Amino acid sequence: MGNQAGQRIATGIYTWAKPKTQEEKNHNAEALAILEAKKSQLTLEQQCVGTNYIPAYKLKTNFIDYYSAYADANKSRTNRHLRSSLIEFKKIIKTDFISASAVTENLCIDYSKFLLSKFNGATPANYFSRFKEMMNRATKDGYFYVNPCKDIQAKKNLNRLIKEILTEGEMHKLIATPCENPDIFRAVIFSLQTGLRFIDVRKLRYENIKG
Repeated sequence: MGNQAGQRIATGIYTWAKPKTQEEKNHNAEALAILEAKKSQLTLEQQCVGTNYIPAYKLKTNFIDYYSAYADANKSRTNRHLRSSLIEFKKIIKTDFISASAVTENLCIDYSKFLLSKFNGATPANYFSRFKEMMNRATKDGYFYVNPCKDIQAKKNLNRLIKEILTEGEMHKLIATPCENPDIFRAVIFSLQTGLRFIDVRKLRYENIKG
């Protein structure tokens, strides 16, 4: 037995050849039950080859676990919205457990409205886009027959104040602009490089700077 092609699969489950005690008999009975379960799973996997069906035992019971695993697997410094979208999703469902069947189109609509009511500018669209990205993958993985949020658009909140930020070109133009006060110039450069506001910079002291 082994894991090579053509070999019988080694299960790693052992039984007593000649059980003598009740404990040994119980062990054999439980081991055989596990073997039957494994056989059923392997049979299902073989029958699913070439189809879009995924056996239920391969799916996580708690959809939050799937969402969290997806966020961990796809995290990056430039994709922080994915983890944040999960945090906000848990706030609207107000629980750490939800089945895939409970993630309906209406819930997705409510989630989109929740984001629009809470955040400004492009943030609601960024969070919901990451949510839809995860839902597309979940649908392909067999959690949904049809993606519940397929027809829901990721929207920006244009009804609330959008923060003004400098573009890269504007920052280069600002740096190239002559400044008679070198201290103010250095403070501006410091703010551009750290993202700190003036109200934060003015509180800094030399002992706060490390490394």
